[in-house]
Amino acid sequence: MRAGGTTVLAAAAMLASCALPENVVVLLPDESGRVGSLVVSNADGATELTKPLAATSLQTGKPPGRPFLAEQQPVARVFAKPLEATPRSPSVFVLFFTPGSAALTPASQAALQAAVQAVHGENGPPDISVVAHTDAVALAGETAQLSAFRAQAVRDALVAAGIPAAAIEVADYGSASPLQSEPGAAPAQPAAEPSAGTPPPGPPPPNSPGPAGPGALGPAPGPIAQPQNVRVEVTVR
Repeated sequence: MRAGGTTVLAAAAMLASCALPENVVVLLPDESGRVGSLVVSNADGATELTKPLAATSLQTGKPPGRPFLAEQQPVARVFAKPLEATPRSPSVFVLFFTPGSAALTPASQAALQAAVQAVHGENGPPDISVVAHTDAVALAGETAQLSAFRAQAVRDALVAAGIPAAAIEVADYGSASPLQSEPGAAPAQPAAEPSAGTPPPGPPPPNSPGPAGPGALGPAPGPIAQPQNVRVEVTVR
């Protein structure tokens, strides 16, 4: 089982010959090496596991044993089947294209091959999503039709590499999920309420930047195009 991205293994078998107690709970790190924490408790007490391979033994009528570090080899041998069935974190591969076409850049061609290898390395049935993205600002040669065509082309390349078509879901998110926001953009902050005795702010000076009007410097600059948002993301689960 998994707890907060951390794998927890529990066994109830005769494991003395494997250098593990008869009943044991083991805490494992995730794929990146990070580990969370786990409190193992029963009616008689509790103990906390906080380190990779931290383990505790369990006996009827007694509190969980003091934490100890299990050895990697016996853990891998005893829990081989649960470890093999543990789902991996999704892998995301971001693909970019030559402007105005469905041709992948050289770096993205390599990323597509890495996605194929990731799919073939999965133990269970593959689950892949191919999602096209565009920028909020229209770029030269970029159209909604081209974005959808790119996603379909990536899907066809995956199928040609031996991945079942039924395992691939294709979608087009448009500009709803940008990879890169406009430079300097920040979430809007609520206006501060004036404190007691402080008058509310008055109008800006005549030549201060702001909406176009008498004395204004001019209209605020429009949104800036972000080519990095034009992409296809392949997610392998």
